[in-house]
Amino acid sequence: MCIAPMRAAHRRFLELQDLLQAAERHGDLPAKEGVLLGHAFALRLAPSEPGGRIYNADIDKISACHHSDIGSIGAACEHLDQKSDSVRAIPGLSSLPTYPSEHDVEVEQSRLLRAHSQLVAELISEAELLSALCQHNRNHPIHDVARGLESYFGGLIDSLTLKLKLVSAEMYQALYTPAVVQATARLRAILDARQASLAKEHAKLNERLAIYRDAGSEFQEIASAYARVLKETDHIRQDIARISQL
Repeated sequence: MCIAPMRAAHRRFLELQDLLQAAERHGDLPAKEGVLLGHAFALRLAPSEPGGRIYNADIDKISACHHSDIGSIGAACEHLDQKSDSVRAIPGLSSLPTYPSEHDVEVEQSRLLRAHSQLVAELISEAELLSALCQHNRNHPIHDVARGLESYFGGLIDSLTLKLKLVSAEMYQALYTPAVVQATARLRAILDARQASLAKEHAKLNERLAIYRDAGSEFQEIASAYARVLKETDHIRQDIARISQL
């Protein structure tokens, strides 16, 4: 059974029922028509929101409607006819064997609530299963194996690094005798001293260059000496680099 047409029809019937009950409480026909008119103008043919009804009329408006003219009474009757037509025009309502009662609607609503409750329970069960799966994944033995392999290969890399350092030291001792090492060290000291001397001379030449920058023939002499120092400094650096590679 389709529940949507039943709900819409039930809301419309409740509106019509409230109109008729309010008219019955006033007794005579003119009072009934006045009450119907008051509700008609209050409702304005506005559709009800799901889950409730919309009413804006109060007792003052209903009492004022008692003194309305014949044209207004006709408008109230037309409003009731439009309400009835809107109920009959609900899609799927004509396929129902009878109009749904309030009990039928309550039964369908209860069934819908039970289905919703069952769906929520299934979602909770799935969430619990997912949590258990995540916990099982965290506690899986493969993680212990991975940590063991990481520790093993880390230790292997460290040991190979130490072994390479030992091999390098052994090769250095095998290729270079103590006499060669001492001679290389002395040559390195001589070259370092020469480099320091050239650095001092370079500083002095810079001072002279600053003083005699605008001088005539003297400037050419200073420039030649400066170029010679730079060239010798470059040769010394190349010699030091070659010795360092031995």
